[in-house]
Amino acid sequence: MRWIQMMVTALLFAVVPGTLVAEETGPQRVSVITIEVKPGTQGVFETFVKKFKAAADSVENAPNWFASSPGIGSNTTYTFAQPFVSYAELFQDRNILAEVYEPAEIEEIMAMARSSMLSSDSAVYVHRPDLSRSFPETDKPPVVTLFIGFQIHEGKSGQFENFLRRVVEATDKVAPDLHWESYMGAIAADLDYGVRIPMWDAADLDVQPMGVKERLVEAFGKREGERLFESGQAAIDHVQDGVSRMRPDLSHVNSAE
Repeated sequence: MRWIQMMVTALLFAVVPGTLVAEETGPQRVSVITIEVKPGTQGVFETFVKKFKAAADSVENAPNWFASSPGIGSNTTYTFAQPFVSYAELFQDRNILAEVYEPAEIEEIMAMARSSMLSSDSAVYVHRPDLSRSFPETDKPPVVTLFIGFQIHEGKSGQFENFLRRVVEATDKVAPDLHWESYMGAIAADLDYGVRIPMWDAADLDVQPMGVKERLVEAFGKREGERLFESGQAAIDHVQDGVSRMRPDLSHVNSAE
């Protein structure tokens, strides 16, 4: 029972990505929780999240979160993220459910959690503008997001970051229409890096962009480009990717923001 309560606390206070904190306020950090649901219980879990959303929508200053749900790569994984500046934001002693629902209703909501959640994982990531090619600003939310996660060999973070900087430089030169956001793992993810590519039309997944190796070779020549690519590959222990659907119906954004 306690692990369910801890997971719900994390979902309420430490979730949900999308827009990031303004640069001038400090490091752009994102707290991310990934929840695996039991096969066949997606509807129950989404009802549970919508109950949280309804509560957050009806009170003042609830933490923002941005949700994504299964797309390609997994049909049982949901991700929630919350941009924040101070870690104190993740440890607020506030029960939003209790501000809105009666005890009997809260127990029904918790029962949905117990019957649908299989496991959870959480981590903090820091936005790395120096390793990114940020997208032009737009008010239109993305439809899907491609996320590529890299786990780096111990002691190879500097080597991998140098590789990403050269990829940025090469892309500036030969493929300026390509954009992405890079993140570095912090708490519970210190060897992890992630590249996030939001897309505003799912049909963009049909388009094959110029590959990283091809960009490096065209920008720096065959010998240097291949050396840089091999250096980056040597720093990587494991790669995992997936495509998620963005879910505004499961997200909460304060209307003033």
